Amino acid sequence: MVLSEHFHQILHRIEKGQHSDKDITVLRQRLEKDDEQLATQLGKYNVNIGEGKEIHIGDRLYYSWDDKALRALVRIIRFGDVDEAKILVTKLNNARLQGEDGERKTGSFYSYNIWLEDVSLEQSQDSIENNGQNLKYNLQGKWRSLVYKEINMFGVRVDKPWGDQKKPYGNFTVEVETMDGRVSQIKVNASRYDDSANNYAADKAEQLIHSTINL
Repeated sequence: MVLSEHFHQILHRIEKGQHSDKDITVLRQRLEKDDEQLATQLGKYNVNIGEGKEIHIGDRLYYSWDDKALRALVRIIRFGDVDEAKILVTKLNNARLQGEDGERKTGSFYSYNIWLEDVSLEQSQDSIENNGQNLKYNLQGKWRSLVYKEINMFGVRVDKPWGDQKKPYGNFTVEVETMDGRVSQIKVNASRYDDSANNYAADKAEQLIHSTINL
């Protein structure tokens, strides 16, 4: 395998979010050796490695391939941006979670399809703490769902308390705190009311938000 093909495969895995720590280690090693072949491939991601060790990643400037620069590189390869707020909105908009809970022989069985939409940045704030950049974001959006529940006894369905298809929906807010590009805290609130289908779907919506932001 030629060197450029190996780099191409690493970059492809990063784009898909399937990269490993080994991939990042290889990138760091080659970048620290001023690998012109890799630098050329990175150009299409709006990354420019100039003279004097100046590294331009999007509109940000770095002077070495430290952890902060590498995280910015991964973000711009995956999302086309290093702006954390824009990346969070991109991640959440149209995020979807589908699956099943329980089993159909004895007890309760659930199926769910949850998605997010109309996500926007409400407020952002940055500060410096312990020589690191601390960023806080408040986002808002809507969650929608299709959920189903059935109750079974001895392999026989005895009830469908939510009917054939329940469609709970609501708004959500999320507070995200990052330190040097790493998520350090998430607070999620999906609106709900006193209804078992709605509460089940809202719990899944919160689960979806947490898992999506932590990708």
